[in-house]
Amino acid sequence: MARILQQVFHPFPVTRYGGDEFVVLLPGATPESVEERFMRLEDMLQRAWPAPFRGKICSLSGGLAFYPWHGHDPQALLKAADAALYQTKRQGKGFLTLADYTRAKALNQVSPSQEGR
Repeated sequence: MARILQQVFHPFPVTRYGGDEFVVLLPGATPESVEERFMRLEDMLQRAWPAPFRGKICSLSGGLAFYPWHGHDPQALLKAADAALYQTKRQGKGFLTLADYTRAKALNQVSPSQEGR
């Protein structure tokens, strides 16, 4: 999995965050560009398995957080992305969810003076 992630997100670093969770930093990314890479990743992952097993062994779920809308430091961004990931998992696997700005604001306690940064 890590090898496929590195291929899809090259030249950006891919880091294992937990057992089956990874973090990728994508400077300048947009939700659309991340979705495009996510779809490419899903396609590559499915092609890695023999045809009878595709879609049955492994699935992807993702949570997205963007600076500065979802946090102003790495911990806040990880918290927002993690909340979005678990929202995705509750909806079913194979989705990519953008962190909710209002929820991220509450989780990270962003003050009004920080919002414009």
